[in-house]
Amino acid sequence: PPPPPPPPLFFLIIRRPPRSTQGVSSAASDVYKRQCYSSDIYLYDLENDTAVNITDSNAIDAKPAWIGNKIFFISDQGANMRLNIYAYDIREGSTTQITEFEDFDISYLGASSNDLVFEAGGELFQMNIENMDVQAVPVSVVSDLSGEIPRG
Repeated sequence: PPPPPPPPLFFLIIRRPPRSTQGVSSAASDVYKRQCYSSDIYLYDLENDTAVNITDSNAIDAKPAWIGNKIFFISDQGANMRLNIYAYDIREGSTTQITEFEDFDISYLGASSNDLVFEAGGELFQMNIENMDVQAVPVSVVSDLSGEIPRG
């Protein structure tokens, strides 16, 4: 038999207010970034009128995508403070880091029923969520340059 339907839940993203940075050296720019842009993702239960913060941290947590029993999102909670993909397992209540990009942040995350698509360092990637296999998506921009031809 098919699994029972999930309870009526949805997520909210709540941005934390920035803290004062007076007296802080310019070397603390990553900390400042977190203080100004940090946000949390909450699961809100419509039946019980309750909310659970699933990303309770000072990190930037954003762009949630719900597939099956997991909520994928980007976060800079790792040691290198790069935006990578994390997955929150609704059944277990645990979060796992999925990608480990060190040179570039992931700036976009989208989802279908079984794949994630994201951008990092100017490249597009597709990830199958069954095996977490990441593949680069080749992109070709073709132009006939008709707009560049001088008209006389």
